[in-house]
Amino acid sequence: MKILINGIGGRMGREVAKLAIELKKLVNDLHSKGFIVVLITNAIAEIAASTHEQLETDDYIARAEKPETISFEKILKKYGLDKSEMAHIGNSMRDDIYGGNKAGITTCLVRRKGWA
Repeated sequence: MKILINGIGGRMGREVAKLAIELKKLVNDLHSKGFIVVLITNAIAEIAASTHEQLETDDYIARAEKPETISFEKILKKYGLDKSEMAHIGNSMRDDIYGGNKAGITTCLVRRKGWA
């Protein structure tokens, strides 16, 4: 199964640095296991590109227009993946979970600390 990490945007304040270190380790661990890691975010290109560079992901899509499925479909096609080989992890029920489910891929909801 391949994995997609979404969404560290500019809204996290102090938690960004800590999160970036943890995510970079996760991306490195996934790469060592042969996973492709792609950032799919609704954030602007500047934030997406910076996050992509910091985390050293394989690819990124900014302004992904989630919950629309076009960005998921682009990644499936670009990497020659079957929907069963792709997962999308995100923190938004509407954009990430609904969008991924609508695209027919596995999804995982991650909540930020302090959010119910």
